[in-house]
Amino acid sequence: MAIKLQAKTEARIVPIRFERAVTGAPDAANPDIDDRGNVHTVPAMNSLAASDPIRGAIVGITKDQEITVKMVREDIDNNADLYVTSSDEQAVKIITPADGDKCSTGKDCKIKLKGGHFGGSTPKSAKVEIRFGAKDGPIIAQLSTYTFNRLLVFIQPHVVTVDDPSGSGGVAPTMNVTDVMTQVEALWASSGVKFITKPAQSFNIKLATANKMLWGEVNDVYAKKWVANTINVYIMQEIDGALGYGLSKDAHAGFGMTHPGVFMGMKSGAIDRSTETYWCANDLAHELGHFFTLWHPTDGSGSGWQRYETWSMRFLMHNYNYTGRAGAPQGVTEWPKFNDFGYGSYGTAPYRAGLVSIKNVRTGASAGRDGQCSTVRNYIAQGPSALY
Repeated sequence: MAIKLQAKTEARIVPIRFERAVTGAPDAANPDIDDRGNVHTVPAMNSLAASDPIRGAIVGITKDQEITVKMVREDIDNNADLYVTSSDEQAVKIITPADGDKCSTGKDCKIKLKGGHFGGSTPKSAKVEIRFGAKDGPIIAQLSTYTFNRLLVFIQPHVVTVDDPSGSGGVAPTMNVTDVMTQVEALWASSGVKFITKPAQSFNIKLATANKMLWGEVNDVYAKKWVANTINVYIMQEIDGALGYGLSKDAHAGFGMTHPGVFMGMKSGAIDRSTETYWCANDLAHELGHFFTLWHPTDGSGSGWQRYETWSMRFLMHNYNYTGRAGAPQGVTEWPKFNDFGYGSYGTAPYRAGLVSIKNVRTGASAGRDGQCSTVRNYIAQGPSALY
């Protein structure tokens, strides 16, 4: 069946688009897709040169990993015969639909991909090609893929009970470290980052106020316990003035800190999020991004640094754990979709999304604000002495 479109002078036709295959909690087998913008480059990473301008969406995958993405028929009939091929099977293979089989009919079709198996640490890029009419028919859409080797990162969690100066009043945080780290790993899997999490260590420390750490007390916590050659993650009831801190090896000394590290607070006043697995996982994954030298889309004082446009609302590194925006252009009935970033919500406010950007859409910005996958992989690849 033909698709009718109206155009006055020109119109952009999008027969096919791609999106994350599921919604809700992060899942390494169903990664987020960088579909922002149209024609943009990917910065150089791990000895792979910067790309030529790439059209359309991009997804990351690890060697030998299987992932699923969703193909959506947009400006094309739902019964159109479509086939899926790979431009380079050394980089990415099509598992389903099987070779020679058509995509399922209907609005959506799930496509399962497998990262290639190849030597060396340099990523490989390829195209998932959607062909019309036959397996060798014309290509009407492409999904770019980057296949990575795993970069291993070690984490030492610390469950910290903050007592008052008399040594009393402290309550140990109850966050489930195992469940949270499962989702943290899922958020970073599409960048090829693999966390090795050591058993959590628990300790008590006396600070000025029970169950709360001030910024000026960070070094006191480090002095109590800090483990070399790993990312030390300190989980406590509350952190003054923030939901978390992520201090990189590059930046910690400039803040007056003796070591790099990550700090997480479970509470903001009376609100306790210890049992909200995705909130905790998203926050920890975000602070790890800071540890890897990533920045918020914008930093500053006052309301001028708050970002509400699509470019940044998708980011794991967006400034807020949950957020929303008013005034959907389509009207009130479209608000839920307008504010749905695919990861659920806290009450009526959507959780921050989980995209670690691959494209460099925000050209000219300082390092760490876009093209973030390249920034992180280049930083980790320097080795333990530079990372920890």
